[in-house]
Order: sequence, then C-alpha cells, then structure tokens
Amino acid sequence: MGARILRQAFKTTQVRNLRTPSTWMVSLVGLISGLLDAMGGGGWGPVGTTTFLSLFDDGSHPRRIIGTINAAEFFVTLTESVTFLAALGVSAVLANWRPILGLLIGGAVMAPLAAVACRRLPRKTLMMVVGSFIILLSLRTLFLSV
Repeated sequence: MGARILRQAFKTTQVRNLRTPSTWMVSLVGLISGLLDAMGGGGWGPVGTTTFLSLFDDGSHPRRIIGTINAAEFFVTLTESVTFLAALGVSAVLANWRPILGLLIGGAVMAPLAAVACRRLPRKTLMMVVGSFIILLSLRTLFLSV
C-alpha cells in the first residue's frame, strides 16, 4: 500500500472526480478496518486510509479521503469505547485512568495539528509522507515479529 501511494505521489495527475466505490466495497473495508481496530487497537485509520487512497484515489484528492476517514474514526472509537466500558465495567476503567488520560490528551492535542498539516501540505508532499509512514511502520512490524 505504501509503495502504491508513493507511486501515486509522483504521478502527474489531472484533477478529476474520485472513482466512486460500490456500497458493498465501502462496507467491507469499514467492517475489516473496524474489526482490526477493535481487536488490536489500530486499524480503522491505517487500513481504511491506505485502502481508499490506493484503490479509489487518482492522487488528486488525498485530503478528502483522509478527512473522511478521520471524521468517521470518532464514531468508531466512541462505539468501541462504550462497548469496552460496558464489557469491562467502570471499575476497570477507573483502575487504569492514567493511560486513558494520556491517550485523551494526546488525541486532543494532535488531532488539530494533523488537520492543519493535512490542509497546508501540498498534495505530493502529503502523499509522500503517508506512503513513507506506511512503509516504515510495516517494516517495524515485520522486524519486531521476527
């Protein structure tokens, strides 16, 4: 996925409408991304963003895809949090309040900064950053699994 996004970054593109994915394809990507996010703590953003950027974008609208995935991520995370709270109970959450507080503060600080960076970076730079991060994180995961 990362290599494909990097390749799209260096393409000269004509601005045109996004290829519209079918409803079942969007649902399938959402289901897989949501399941991975709930099971492993990460999946909605990485899986959803890279899939839509690599399959349904001609390279001219990365902000639209990244923004849509991030907006939907709020509702995915809210649903997961309510489900985990119901399953674990309030006492388990209160016993582990420090990591939860750290995640809340980090998300509250970084989300606006990411939105500003996404808005201000040129298309090519944004695609190169996203593709490079995907490759580096995948290599890290492979290295740690060995």
